[in-house]
Amino acid sequence: MVKFDLKTGAFWALCGYAAVSAVSITMAEIFYILSLVLWIVLFVKQKDETAFNISKFILIPFSAFIFIHFIAAVFGVDPLNSIKDFKKVYIMGAVFLAAYISRSSLNKEMLMRFFAAGAIFVGGYAFSTGIYHRLIMHEADFRAVSFSGNHMHAGGMLAMACVVLAGFMVAELKSLSVKRLNVLLYSLGSFFAGLGLVFTFTRGSWLAALCGMLIIFFMAGKKYFVIFLVIIAAAGFALKDTAVGKRAMSSFNTNKGTSNIERAYMWESGIKMIKDKPWLGIGTANVGKIYPQYINPEARERQQGHLHNTAIQIAVIDGLLGLAALIWLFVSLLITQIRGALSANGYDKHALFAFFAVTVVFVINGLFEYNLFSSQVALMFWFLTGISLRPRIHGQ
Repeated sequence: MVKFDLKTGAFWALCGYAAVSAVSITMAEIFYILSLVLWIVLFVKQKDETAFNISKFILIPFSAFIFIHFIAAVFGVDPLNSIKDFKKVYIMGAVFLAAYISRSSLNKEMLMRFFAAGAIFVGGYAFSTGIYHRLIMHEADFRAVSFSGNHMHAGGMLAMACVVLAGFMVAELKSLSVKRLNVLLYSLGSFFAGLGLVFTFTRGSWLAALCGMLIIFFMAGKKYFVIFLVIIAAAGFALKDTAVGKRAMSSFNTNKGTSNIERAYMWESGIKMIKDKPWLGIGTANVGKIYPQYINPEARERQQGHLHNTAIQIAVIDGLLGLAALIWLFVSLLITQIRGALSANGYDKHALFAFFAVTVVFVINGLFEYNLFSSQVALMFWFLTGISLRPRIHGQ
């Protein structure tokens, strides 16, 4: 009989989360909450002080941001509504859970294998539905999604999956003992996630993924980087007159009524909100309540619950203090990841560069979407970040 213990249960529940992280927010939260509960019970029963063993360099800004986010909620324009929404910070707990569960090299490897399998499934689904609706049914406005959320959620998740799995593929190829199964899983996961990403038609996610992949292959070496540039150039040439190419070029369209101008109007409204309540903001989940007071008269999108930019959104709901804490946190994350990568060798070096690239992807995507508390996207980010915060990825 297989012996069951809390730690094993938490590990397998987190593997379940890894497999469905991009599939369904409901399934993802079930596995995540199960793993989280088992981990908390384990901590309470065994008094394991390593459960929250993350560098103070990250823990301090992390705690500062959560504290300011709560204070801003309490003193916001609708405290009850904000405090109710504050519960979303549980998403960020994934960083501690993943860091603890992934302490051994075997656990990390299993988590990434399950994650790759999920990426293959979701990427394949997004790609196949895109082909069917766009090319067979000629539905010009179709944008691929996962099994929950919209195309922007799918774009954010597939961008991170594509980049991190490409990084782990490179790490495996650079390893002294190459595991062919891992190379196959990671390469297929990255490939199908990339194909699915294309059919989401989310330009911000395209840009974020491109930047992440440039980091991955630049750090992999000249040969990898040149091959990647050739592939991108060939793809760009082949797609320039297709819906994909036209969508990419629409990024530079500044005509009235376009999504580009509508977002500029949103950001303008957000800056006005910040000027009125600069320090602690209006509290989370309250943008929709006051947006009509600040809306640009020429804007066509009259109702907004968020402002399609993480920095502006946080400055609005948590004030400039909250934004400063968030910048502090992400700068600390990037420094920790790049330092770890530069001080490592072989597999560990490229795996850590993969996580660094994922953070870059998340930040760039956040320039065009409010992704910090977008449940499915943010949960995936903090899960991957937690794995990165252990000093060794491959060995003990």
